[in-house]
Amino acid sequence: MVVGVSESSLKRWVDEGRLVAARTAGGHRRIALHEAIRFIRDTNQMLVHPELLGLSDLTAGPLSDVTTGAGDAALHRALEAGNAEQSRGLVLAQYLASRSIASVCDGPISHAMNRIGELWRHNDSGIAVEHRATQIVIDALHQVRATMPPVPDDAPQAVGSAGPSDLHSMPTLMAATVLMECGYRDTNLGAYMPVESLVSAARDARAALVWFSVAMQEDTASMVAQIKKLADGVSAIGATLVLGGRGVYGTSLPPMPGTHVVGSMSELAAVARAVKTARANRGLAAGATAPAEHRSNGFKATKVRR
Repeated sequence: MVVGVSESSLKRWVDEGRLVAARTAGGHRRIALHEAIRFIRDTNQMLVHPELLGLSDLTAGPLSDVTTGAGDAALHRALEAGNAEQSRGLVLAQYLASRSIASVCDGPISHAMNRIGELWRHNDSGIAVEHRATQIVIDALHQVRATMPPVPDDAPQAVGSAGPSDLHSMPTLMAATVLMECGYRDTNLGAYMPVESLVSAARDARAALVWFSVAMQEDTASMVAQIKKLADGVSAIGATLVLGGRGVYGTSLPPMPGTHVVGSMSELAAVARAVKTARANRGLAAGATAPAEHRSNGFKATKVRR
């Protein structure tokens, strides 16, 4: 069995409603992958045969690496060596160990990528290693997304991207995945996105939250002007704007009500949950846009005030 328990135990959990299963035409119980993952995470079950769930990346030892507390170091070694299978397995194992996506991004992934990002100072191959590791992390995040429960059609919408001159697509994918886990229907527009196009997409989606990642900045004045234009557009549709990335965190920005600057994926998750709670408290229909004067405040992240 996948989790090392008897078939009778699984049947009992289904009958008790602890585990959701559908009945096949032949009367057998069928458990969706995302439901199996949810149950494993919620109950801290030991995953004995991950390959039976199609998670073959976990069969080479990543689960034991994570549970012994060596997950961060193991992921760094695997990414630097270009071991895609083990790296994907380690990221997925962190998620299966009941860690939030935000904490996995802020912890082992961030730690590993920061160290790998310094290799170019000491080795001509450092940039190639970093690019390879980035693509592996992107693949790992997509794999995690495939195991997450589907978001209801009436969930609030979130739309986001990286900036028009930003080469980095990994941070905006991280943000999208965090928001998916927070219960948003996410639309990740990737990198190279003009702010006018981002606002248009958010308007069309009736987004409750818009995120914008700035990993690099070459011209601070131009970047600030673009962010101000974005903030004005997001404000006009009654959504909350969340800014993140090394290129924006700590930068002096003009007054922009309803805009939040976050320094981590965990802070993004906190803002996202607060926006959902505020909308629920106002009794708005799911998917409707919030009036600008009712945007929530008091988040842990920095708020750019008037």
